[in-house]
Amino acid sequence: MGCTINFELTANDIKLVLDQFKIRMCDITCVMSDNVNHNAAVTRYLGLSLGKCFPHALALIVKIA
Repeated sequence: MGCTINFELTANDIKLVLDQFKIRMCDITCVMSDNVNHNAAVTRYLGLSLGKCFPHALALIVKIA
């Protein structure tokens, strides 16, 4: 049986961590990681943009070139 991820709870956990480190949500511009599908869902709950991690950005550059 697979694991179900609750993206809203994940976003709430991120907000708690930001509060702990006194980082304001308005200071964050995007979320980056190698799990694009997960981050796309979490960023919707956070109201942020989805960034590309460095390896994905390099892969896009290589595909375009």
